[in-house]
Amino acid sequence: METTYLMQGLHMRLEHWEPDQGECSHHDVFQIPAAWLTLFDVIFLILLIPLLSQVIYPVLDKHGFHCPLLLRIVLGMFFAVASVVMAGGLEVHRLDVLSRNNSLIEQVIGNTTYYAADVSIWWQVPQYATIGISEAFATVAGLEFAYSAAPKSMQSLIMGLFWMFTGIGSLLGTGFMSVVKAISPGWFPSEDSGNINMARLDIYFFLLAGVQFCCLLIFAPCAYRTWNAMQLVRLKQAQENASSGGSYHRSGRFVESIQYQTLT
Repeated sequence: METTYLMQGLHMRLEHWEPDQGECSHHDVFQIPAAWLTLFDVIFLILLIPLLSQVIYPVLDKHGFHCPLLLRIVLGMFFAVASVVMAGGLEVHRLDVLSRNNSLIEQVIGNTTYYAADVSIWWQVPQYATIGISEAFATVAGLEFAYSAAPKSMQSLIMGLFWMFTGIGSLLGTGFMSVVKAISPGWFPSEDSGNINMARLDIYFFLLAGVQFCCLLIFAPCAYRTWNAMQLVRLKQAQENASSGGSYHRSGRFVESIQYQTLT
C-alpha cells in the first residue's frame, strides 16, 4: 500500500519555493524527498503509543469506558480504510489538476524523469499519519492480544506466527495488485514508472479500500463473539474461584478483577 503511496508522491510537486520579484533563484528552492513522507507514519506511531497507553486509556478506564484489545484492532482497521480513501481522493484531485491545467512538472530523481502534477506533496501527510494511527491501534493491540491470550508455553510460538502471517499478508497484497493489474492493466502505469498520469490509481485505491472494509465487516462480528466467549469463560472461572471460599471472594476484589480482565 505504501509503495503506491510513494509512486503517487513522486508524481506530485516535490519542490517548495518562495518567489523573489517574480523569479526563483537556486537558493530559493528546497527539494522535498518523497520518501520523507513515510516518516510521518513512524512519528505518529511513536507519539501515539505512549499517549494512548499512559494518558488516553487510563482516562477512559477511570471514567468506566474501557477499550478492549479487539475493539482497538477494529479501530485500527477502520483508520487503515480511511487512509486508503484519502489516497484515492488525493489521486482524483491530482488527475483533476492535470486535466484543468494541462501542464506537467518535470522532476529528475536519479536517472528517472517524473512527470508530476502541480499539487504539493505535503497533501500526502494525512494519509501517512492515518496509517500511523492505524498501526498504533491495530498492530500494538494485535501483539498484546496474541501474547496475552496464548498459554505461557506457546507465547513465543504465537508471536512468531503473528509476524509470519503479517508477512503472508504483505505477499497477498502483492498478489492482489498483480491480479488487478492483469485484469485491468489500464489502472496501473506502463513500464515507464516516471509517468502514471494515464493510469487510474484512484480506482485501485478505492477498490483496495472496499476490500479492506469488507474484511473489517467480517472481522468485527468475529471479534465481538470472541470477546463474549472470553468474558463467559473468565466469569465462570471467577465464580468457581469464588465458590472455593478464597480470601478474594470475601473482599469482592477477585470478582472485580476478573470482570475487568474480560474487557481486555
